[in-house]
Amino acid sequence: MKKFIFIIVLVYSQLCFSQKYMNNLAFNGNYFLYNDTFNFVLSDYQTGTPIHQYIDSSDLQMGTVSALIADSAGELIFYSNGFRIGNKNFKMIPGTDTLDYTSITNNWPSGQPTLNGAFFLPSLSNPNEILLFHKDWQFISFLNCLIFTSYNAWFTILDKTANNGLGGLVSRNNVLYNTEMCRDGIQAVKHANGRDYWIVLQDFDTSTFITFLYTPSGFYGPYFQSMNIPLYRCGSHNSIFNSQGAKYATCSWNNNLMLFDFDRCSGQFTFTNQVDTGISYGGFFFCFSAKGNKIYRGNYTEIYQYDTTDIDFNISRDTVAIYDGYYDGDSTKFTGKYLAADDKIYINASGTKYQHVINNPDAAGTACNVVQHLINHNLILDLAFPNYINYDLGPLVGSPCDTLSVLSPALSKGEGVMQCFPNPATNEVNIKINNVPLGNYILSIYSPLANEVMHQEGKSTAKDFTKTLRVQSLASGFYFVKLQVEGMEWYGRFVRE
Repeated sequence: MKKFIFIIVLVYSQLCFSQKYMNNLAFNGNYFLYNDTFNFVLSDYQTGTPIHQYIDSSDLQMGTVSALIADSAGELIFYSNGFRIGNKNFKMIPGTDTLDYTSITNNWPSGQPTLNGAFFLPSLSNPNEILLFHKDWQFISFLNCLIFTSYNAWFTILDKTANNGLGGLVSRNNVLYNTEMCRDGIQAVKHANGRDYWIVLQDFDTSTFITFLYTPSGFYGPYFQSMNIPLYRCGSHNSIFNSQGAKYATCSWNNNLMLFDFDRCSGQFTFTNQVDTGISYGGFFFCFSAKGNKIYRGNYTEIYQYDTTDIDFNISRDTVAIYDGYYDGDSTKFTGKYLAADDKIYINASGTKYQHVINNPDAAGTACNVVQHLINHNLILDLAFPNYINYDLGPLVGSPCDTLSVLSPALSKGEGVMQCFPNPATNEVNIKINNVPLGNYILSIYSPLANEVMHQEGKSTAKDFTKTLRVQSLASGFYFVKLQVEGMEWYGRFVRE
């Protein structure tokens, strides 16, 4: 099945999008069963030394889901707990209450109790807009047990310039995917062109990945890839990419950690046979190091380190920390982990006020330097850890799609503007460009994945270049056109109905 969802009124080049969205902030939610003075802590890591701000917000409580996005100056724009969206003044944006329509919404005031259940992306079609991707959370009966699952993946569109810069709702709960899927682990990673995004979901009770490609023109997909391995039954599990976008780790409900290679060009996963089994409850909390060469996970009382190049995780795992028995109202054992902008890994001691820190997570063995209960926040922390997307990940140099030159009309080097009509096209599309020099030409059509699907060569004999191309054999969707004549280039785009 392939569908194309249009969400745009304006197309522009991401290369001209000057503002970057920094991963320098993190929320840690207040454990909602407790009644502490502050609701959550906002930590800023951009200076290298964390600065913690304690927030009392009755409008929007924070718990397990922790999605947020900041601007290039490091200032918070939006945040969400999976049920509601807040602005930089820590007030709920009108119309974003109860994003999840299920009855569970009212029973969990601190938001969805899921792992990596939501994330923000900057809009690829409108510089003023930001999208929140999120899922619902439902109970079902499975194998005579009552478990959690999800039936809807949505995106909600926000205008960051509305209400004097506090932000406003454009549209909510736009359906991305509406078939049963895992409740946790919605993720995104940059396409190898350095602009578009792959969005990744996981099927319920199978080893199937579900992917969408998000472009300035909307969404392509869903695409399905079955790994034919015993992988998921959708208990609580984390799912993350490393910062380089080349590795993807996930966990089944029996806590088996599994590592995959990911092709940012094709959106395909490859199972690497790197599996760690036998970790007791709590093993679904894991995190990559900054260089992506290490993974950390463990149970509540131990932290294990894995080298992503190892053949067998069961043999090569290294114990780098053992719970030291520290107790302050509760045991400060190890739970949620996240990699912050200072390249350190922070570990919540859920149900307590403390965070542990891995100071050098790229270093092998105990040289990674785990310091237990280093930070005291003076409020009870939940399992929460932020769902970071690497917005600044660039093109994959040397790959078949390491450039946007075929995808961006803003990069045209010729004087004329390419016209593609009719648009949308059915059987034929006409290409017209004025002021083209005489000489040999190459005319190409590319898919959104930068695969060349049509190629023509000839000699330009008129100043105004015109060409009619038969496109009835192309699949429905979005295509890019590139013309090269005597060292000059022109670009266009059209939709094949």
